Amino acid sequence: MAVPRGSLRVRAQLGLPPLLLLTVALAGGSGTASAEAFDSVLGDTASCHRACQLTYPLHTYPKEEELYACQRGCRLFSICQFVDDGIDLNRTKLECESACTEAYSQSDEQYACHLGCQNQLPFAELRQEQLMSLMPKMHPL
Repeated sequence: MAVPRGSLRVRAQLGLPPLLLLTVALAGGSGTASAEAFDSVLGDTASCHRACQLTYPLHTYPKEEELYACQRGCRLFSICQFVDDGIDLNRTKLECESACTEAYSQSDEQYACHLGCQNQLPFAELRQEQLMSLMPKMHPL
């Protein structure tokens, strides 16, 4: 069975970590199309992005960097959740905040990124509940 060289299946067979696979996959596509393809895996961050836009509106807020840092926090949370299998959302939030601290040296941008992690948490909890409701339930006989 021939598998295209660039496919995720080949990369998975090479033993690459899930975060690296996800990063390569997102970078390899055409912006919106590749992001939409992974929404079902990562969870949609659009609601979190809207919360960031309400906090850092570009028409009144002087610096756009904080908005982008907040939105990045949303995405980082989803990636951390994917890598951790989404079992412990509090741990996921801590890992997201750690990634923000590593990514940003400016305290305003760090705060905004942390806010993105916090904003994504309730949406992740809701998604987790929805996924659990889809799981087949065993009934005792």
